[in-house]
Amino acid sequence: MTISDMLLKGFPNQQFKWVETIQDLWSGYGSIQRWASNESRVIVKHIKFPTERMHSRGWNSEFGHLRKVRSYEVERYWYSHYAKYCPAKLPKLLFKDEKNGEQFLVLEDLNSTGFAQRVVHPSFKQINSCLDWLAQFHAYFLESSNDGLWDEGTYWNLDSRPEEFENMQKGNLKNYASVIDYKLRNARYQTIVHGDAKMANFCFSKTDSVAAVDFQYVGRGCGIKDVIYFLSSIQDDELIQNYDHFVNYYFEKLGCYIGRKNNKLEKEWRGLYKFAWADFNRFLKGWSPGHWKINSYVEEITDEAINEITQELMFREVVGCFKKAAIKAGKYIQENINSTFSVRFKRDDLSDASRVLTSIDLAAQTLIFDEIEQVKAKYDFGILSEEHKDDNSRFNKAFFICVDPLDGTLPFTEKVAGYSVSIALVTQSGDAVCGVIYDPVGENVYSAYRGGGGFKNSIPIELNYTSSVFTFICDRSFSQSSDYELLLQKLSEKNKAKGVSEVKVISHGGAAMNAIWCIEHAPAVYAKPPKIKEGGGSIWDFAASTCIFHELGLRASDYKGEALDLNRKRSTFMNHKGVWFQA
Repeated sequence: MTISDMLLKGFPNQQFKWVETIQDLWSGYGSIQRWASNESRVIVKHIKFPTERMHSRGWNSEFGHLRKVRSYEVERYWYSHYAKYCPAKLPKLLFKDEKNGEQFLVLEDLNSTGFAQRVVHPSFKQINSCLDWLAQFHAYFLESSNDGLWDEGTYWNLDSRPEEFENMQKGNLKNYASVIDYKLRNARYQTIVHGDAKMANFCFSKTDSVAAVDFQYVGRGCGIKDVIYFLSSIQDDELIQNYDHFVNYYFEKLGCYIGRKNNKLEKEWRGLYKFAWADFNRFLKGWSPGHWKINSYVEEITDEAINEITQELMFREVVGCFKKAAIKAGKYIQENINSTFSVRFKRDDLSDASRVLTSIDLAAQTLIFDEIEQVKAKYDFGILSEEHKDDNSRFNKAFFICVDPLDGTLPFTEKVAGYSVSIALVTQSGDAVCGVIYDPVGENVYSAYRGGGGFKNSIPIELNYTSSVFTFICDRSFSQSSDYELLLQKLSEKNKAKGVSEVKVISHGGAAMNAIWCIEHAPAVYAKPPKIKEGGGSIWDFAASTCIFHELGLRASDYKGEALDLNRKRSTFMNHKGVWFQA
């Protein structure tokens, strides 16, 4: 069937003539042509699979051929079932046909509807217009089905490019390719992505509004993949310096089209930005190692992604080790709660909760030290533990392990809930990046690492704010102070205004379990007002819980809302600024 015959079949009352061939399809798979009648102009996408495959870079395998065949099937399905609902501008499908292995898509001519400009060197406004289009597209199809489209949108995803992957040189990018792919593929927030959103696939009006074409690789994915691919097509070093502006603009428009700012989605997709670049770089390195798109920016951000993966793998290993150590020590503690153990006191100027020490504390510390020794040596970590002399290694190592072998020794001696094992990994600058708390009474293990979320017994923690009870958690000593009633009244009034009908007080736990109870009894606050007197809560009391809270997006700060200094030089005590945990 000729194109003329096909057009006559689709438009029996019009006589079409060929105007021009706009371009040949990749690898000789057909062409895109413009045809015109007295009444209208149309674009004909004519797909005809070649008998001999001709790829400009030599990629002529059967696997690659089948990928292209599938891409044209997807595009036909897109125009037939999705395009008419899309609010972002794109050409309308006027007619489609297929005969003798040849396929025809007849589309609206965007030139005739005012989108006649094609741009190689875009202005700021034109780039923003394209990002606006992507934001509208992604917002509309957010969380929608991708039936009939690619299971994984874009033409460069790892599963669809095994030959290019094999062609890559050995190195970290190749080693971690599957990890990068997993992060993108398993993002919580998925939409439908264009899949080939380069500058050449956008058509502009005289006022710089924009329409998009070429939907062969449309399918499921996180929107940031379209964003980085679009940015990669900008051939202007000056504009590359403004990538941050463009990404911010995209998220601003995405929020507008969603109808609200989705902080969780934005946090996730921003976090995946570097991995989306690394993923595309992985494809380029195998497909065309000398490609102009592999510039210094792409290499630097790929290195950032790889470094983050390397650190994340370390964090996972560390948390696994800490969990094993905490559970081992916690079970020992619980097994010996009714045994005879020695009790002695530290400094006389400390509260009972701070100065009580048992032989169980020391034995639990030994169990923990034995369990963590291998990972400590492997990564050259420093150490800080409540029942161990501070060797100052925390000041000259990149990370240090912070241990409280038995937090809440006083409730342990009283045989009431509120004691736990707490282990954290803290940076030299005082940021808690891994945290594990084990509750021997409930046999629950709480854990987190930076960027990995917070977990209870390996299940992601979901906070429940439906309770009509507000819980105020404090230390036993504070419940007996003159400021206690004033703070409790203030918090009660504030929460009653939010519909809370009852206030509950917990004041018998150690610091780590107080923080955990804050999560378990949300809405809740665990507060320790500042004291002039040195002593009280220390770094090891708050390090693990701080990491868990931050990974849950919760406040863990000093009393005034500033970051906790978890590697204080003057002292390990933290009473001077107090603490505030809120869920």
